[in-house]
Amino acid sequence: MGDRSQISTIALAAADNLYVVMLGTVVGHSCCTALAVIGGRYVSTKISVKHVTLAGSALFLIFGVVYLYEAFLSIDPDTTDFDPLS
Repeated sequence: MGDRSQISTIALAAADNLYVVMLGTVVGHSCCTALAVIGGRYVSTKISVKHVTLAGSALFLIFGVVYLYEAFLSIDPDTTDFDPLS
């Protein structure tokens, strides 16, 4: 679970019954985890681990190149006082 779900759980627990919120959180997280396990098991019968690994690594490389490209485009040399050699 990410930060937003943790913050919403804390907010709900502060406003409502703590035990009901805890029960709902545990049941919701368990359902999501069960669906991920069942879906992952099904997908693993259709696609090999090697192909998933190759696709994942290619996507991470593409995202990295895109983010680096965007980062270099957003740097304005006229307004930036950054000196990497200092």
